[in-house]
Amino acid sequence: MVIPALVAHGYQLEDARDYVVAACWEFIIPGRGMEVVNIGAVSFPAAVDCALREGLAGGDDFDQILERVKTHICEQVERLAEAYSRLLLPPAPYYSIFMQGCLEQGRDLSQGLKYNNFWNSWRRFFQCCRCPGCVQKFILMNTIYCRGTPLSIGLEFRWT
Repeated sequence: MVIPALVAHGYQLEDARDYVVAACWEFIIPGRGMEVVNIGAVSFPAAVDCALREGLAGGDDFDQILERVKTHICEQVERLAEAYSRLLLPPAPYYSIFMQGCLEQGRDLSQGLKYNNFWNSWRRFFQCCRCPGCVQKFILMNTIYCRGTPLSIGLEFRWT
């Protein structure tokens, strides 16, 4: 599953077969990639929270709320991508000698390698997956909540 996914994202098959996991789940290619792991975080609970508040206040149905979740996730990803698009790394000559081709070419890894990726963390993804479903079941389907009324059912925790 991992190797085909890496190949689909531009890695050569030979390199993808050498992947390792860094930090919690980020895939890196030792000696060939200048990956920066956990550089930022996408907060799924914050996306769900915003979507629920906006959607319920606006009288949205469940599909519209899910679309709002998607929009909020995309907005976070775009903000992070923009924030790190001009990231400059300091020279690392001692680390560079472990990277394929750096020593032979007199090149520092801060100038880029074969693969250059910045991995964002996906905060509390699994914890928030059930949240929209719970809202659908206990609020929208069971009419516990009347659309258009203020939302005060314990959603006061701020995820951002």
